[in-house]
Amino acid sequence: MSASDGPRPSLRFRDRSVFDGVARQEVGSVDLAAHSVAVLVPSLTALGTGLAFPAMIGPGFWLSTLLGFGVVFLLASTFGEFSTRFRSAGTLYTFVAKGLGPAPALVVAGCLVVGYAAMIGFGLTDAAGRADAALDASGLGGAGPWRIGALFLVGVIMCLYAMTRGIHWSTRAALVAEAASFVILGAVLVVWTLRYGLPSTGAFSLQGASPGRILLGAATIVTLTLAFESSASLGLETRRPFREVPLALKSSLALAAVLFVIANVVATARPADAPSIWTWRWLSPGADRSVSDALVLVVLAWSLVALAMCVWSALARLLFSMSREGILPAALGRVDTRGIPVVATLAVLPLVVTPPVFAMLAGVGLDGFSWQLKLSASVVLCVAYASAAASLPLFLRSIDEVTHGPVLAAVIGGIGAAAVAANELVRELRDGNPLGLALLAVAFAVGLGMWVQTGRGSTPADRYVGMHDEALAGAVILAPATPGDGHVD
Repeated sequence: MSASDGPRPSLRFRDRSVFDGVARQEVGSVDLAAHSVAVLVPSLTALGTGLAFPAMIGPGFWLSTLLGFGVVFLLASTFGEFSTRFRSAGTLYTFVAKGLGPAPALVVAGCLVVGYAAMIGFGLTDAAGRADAALDASGLGGAGPWRIGALFLVGVIMCLYAMTRGIHWSTRAALVAEAASFVILGAVLVVWTLRYGLPSTGAFSLQGASPGRILLGAATIVTLTLAFESSASLGLETRRPFREVPLALKSSLALAAVLFVIANVVATARPADAPSIWTWRWLSPGADRSVSDALVLVVLAWSLVALAMCVWSALARLLFSMSREGILPAALGRVDTRGIPVVATLAVLPLVVTPPVFAMLAGVGLDGFSWQLKLSASVVLCVAYASAAASLPLFLRSIDEVTHGPVLAAVIGGIGAAAVAANELVRELRDGNPLGLALLAVAFAVGLGMWVQTGRGSTPADRYVGMHDEALAGAVILAPATPGDGHVD
C-alpha cells in the first residue's frame, strides 16, 4: 500500500515553545567556543599536568595522551550526533531520554547535578588557592585559611554578577580569560625552551614503557576534560546550534590536546633534578618570591573562575529545562526580561557553597580538597558519559538512521568512560576515600527520587522527560489536504 492509500497522520504543533522566554539567537560561534575552551582550562592543564606528564608516566607518555584525548573525542563525536538533530538545554540528560528512556535519564540528571556542582566547587576553590598562592609569591604570605575562604566568595560573586547580566557577559568573560591564559602559557613554554633546550627524539622511545601506567595516564587525561559537553546546554540560545555545538565540542578538545602535547614535548627536555613545578614557580624555579609567577597564578585563577561560571551556567539550564518539563518546581523555570533563567542560577548557589564550607569546618585544606573533588566528580560524570554513549545506537535506531561509524564511536567511547569511572572508584576505595562512591550514591538517589516523585513509567507523561525545542505551529507550512486523504489538526 502506498503512502497515499492511507490517512495522513494527525499532526499537532505547539503555539509556544515549552522553553518560551529564554534568550534566543544570543550565542554565536565565538561565544560558544569560549565556553567550551573555558571548561577545559587548557592552559592550566598544560602548565600543570602537561609539564609533569612525562615524568609521571615515563616512557610512552605520549600514548597516554593520544588514548585519553582519543576516548574523549569519540564521546564528543557521539554527543554531536544528538546535537545535530535537536536543540535543548539538558545536555546528556536529554540525550539519554531519547535512547534509554525516562528512568535512566533522570538518574543521569542526578549525576549531572552532582557532577556539575562538584566541578563548580573545584573551579572556585582551586581559583581561590591559586590567587592565595599568587599573594604568597608576591611576598604577602602568612594570612591563614580565612584568606582562601574570602577569595572563594569573591569568585562566587564574580560568577553571579556575570551570569545575571546576560549570557554574553559570561561567554565574553570566559573568552578574555582564556585569551590571557594562552599568552601566559606561551610565555612559560618559551622560557622553558630557552632554559632547557629542545627535546631529543629519544624521549619518545617506548623502551621500558609500562602498559598499566600508560592506561592510567589515559584515564588521567579523561578526568582533565570533565564537563566538556556542557556547551551543549546553550543550544537554545545558539544561533546555529546544529552546526556550532558539535563543532565547539570537537574544536575545543582539539585545541586542548594540541596545547597538552606541546607542554609534554617541552617538558621532556627538563632535567630530572630541576625544581618541582608543583611549587608554582615556572619562571623563577626555586625562588620564594616571584612577581612574574604571581602574575601567572592570577591569570590561572581567573581561568578557573571562568570554568566555574560556564559549568554553573550549564547546571542552571539543566534545572531550567527540567522545571519547564514539570519535573522540578515551576519557579526554577522562570526567566527575567533578558531571557536568563535567573531563579535556576541562584538555586545552584547552595550546591556550590556547601562542600567547601563543610571542608573548612572539618579542617580539611581546600587545596587538596579541590583536586579530590574533581577526581570524585569524574566517577559520576563518566557514568553519565557512558549512559549517553549507550543511548545513541537506540536513538539512531528509533529514527531509522543507524550507521556503523557513529555506533562504533559510541561503543568505544562509552567503554572508555565506564573504565575511567570504575578505575577512579576502585582507587578511591582502596585508599580509604569514599567520596566518589558517596557522590554516586547521592546522584542515583536524586535521580530515582525524581522518578518516584513524578510517577514516571505508568502515564503518558513520559513524553515530558527530556524535551527538546520543537517546531511551532506558526513556523510550519503544510500542504493542503485533498478530499479523502485524511486530515491534519
